[in-house]
Amino acid sequence: MAQHDKVNIGTFPTTITRENNFARMELEGRVNLFIKHEEKNNDEIGVGVKIRQIEYLFAAAKEQGYTHLIVDGVIDSHCCRAISHYAPRYGLEAVLVIKDDGPLVNIPEAHQKMINSAAHITYTGKNPEPQKLEQIKQKIASEYREKSAMPMVVPTGATNELTIPAGIDIADEIANYEK
Repeated sequence: MAQHDKVNIGTFPTTITRENNFARMELEGRVNLFIKHEEKNNDEIGVGVKIRQIEYLFAAAKEQGYTHLIVDGVIDSHCCRAISHYAPRYGLEAVLVIKDDGPLVNIPEAHQKMINSAAHITYTGKNPEPQKLEQIKQKIASEYREKSAMPMVVPTGATNELTIPAGIDIADEIANYEK
């Protein structure tokens, strides 16, 4: 498998602990339950496992000449929050397509951080059909291309072939732990 570049945002490997309190009594002594604490990866905004994918996404976007990342998510999406927070450090601009009606009276903290970032935000209304969501993202991408930008349309959750190595990293860490 080819080596993939990534930027460094999170602190890895993450901790693995043995959890005795979750095993049912009749399984006691027959089951070993271990938890890989991806929520404790120590990135500065506490996003969790998405940081692994974003590290590969940013490196690939820069390598391929993209200037903007167009990503969708719900109003309190950890993925959108992370992309809006970290993208400028890597010379990328975040364009968020939020599946909601817009700012609320009680704005979730994660969304307020997106608003405070340099990201451009478009609201689609609640629960748009997948085809409509994709059309919105493609229209936004077209508008950016007309301005001589190079936008990358990122799938929901930043999961695509560019971010597969993030899952492999987790598997490697588990294999090393088992050794």
